[in-house]
Amino acid sequence: MIAAHLQTSIETINELIKTTREDLRDIKEAKHEPLLNRVKLKEELVDSFTKTKHHLDREILHTYEANQDKPIEEILSKEEQELLSTLRVSLETLRAENKRFASMALAVGEFYTSLLSAILPGEKSGYEAVKLPKTPNFLHIKG
Repeated sequence: MIAAHLQTSIETINELIKTTREDLRDIKEAKHEPLLNRVKLKEELVDSFTKTKHHLDREILHTYEANQDKPIEEILSKEEQELLSTLRVSLETLRAENKRFASMALAVGEFYTSLLSAILPGEKSGYEAVKLPKTPNFLHIKG
């Protein structure tokens, strides 16, 4: 049972990695619609992983409690140990891809904010909303 939960977890994490890499590609190409369409899929994958991990945790705990006198290395089979190692690598890869995604999303957000500020200049006061002048400079028509 542990091996099946580990395998399902690895497949789910690998799907999240694939989806995050597609998101990275779409951010670079400014394809916002496909990126937004994948949000629901990613939420479902995260939910699926969370449920599978919960079942995995229960199985490992049950197996450990039945064999408390043995170290975990002796309790898990060779296949389970290899799958656990693969899961760790997959999680580290997902973390790295999510970090890349977050930095790109932040850069895009800052770009749009600076562009908006250049087009519609105004004042910022702490956390208050932007106060725009009555007639923006670039729209003023000289006669």
